[in-house]
Amino acid sequence: MPANFHYLPSPPTERMTARDQLQRARARIKALKDNLPDSYEVESTWVQEYHDAIDGLESELSLQLTEFRLPQSALYQSVASSNYLTGDVTYRRGMWCQVTVLLQKADALLYYLSDLYGESAR
Repeated sequence: MPANFHYLPSPPTERMTARDQLQRARARIKALKDNLPDSYEVESTWVQEYHDAIDGLESELSLQLTEFRLPQSALYQSVASSNYLTGDVTYRRGMWCQVTVLLQKADALLYYLSDLYGESAR
């Protein structure tokens, strides 16, 4: 082999590209699950991150994953404090979602992808 020869890997095939996109989205979803705060609810930014991972899967793998998204109705204003005597309620900024709802959707998507591509879901 000549001294100036450099091995360049062949360009990825469509299957490898699809597999890479699948692995990246699964990694994002798993990391999101592993890093969710230990609380009853999370800010909508967590839901947006999850939906961004779904967007990548849908566009790169030509999948239709609507049923794995959280519906708008899963987001709500979170009560920061309330006074039962006066009926006053103060809400936290932004929209919130119950952690269990997000986890259920993420688990369902991971199980679907594992069945579809024959790999471990978790």
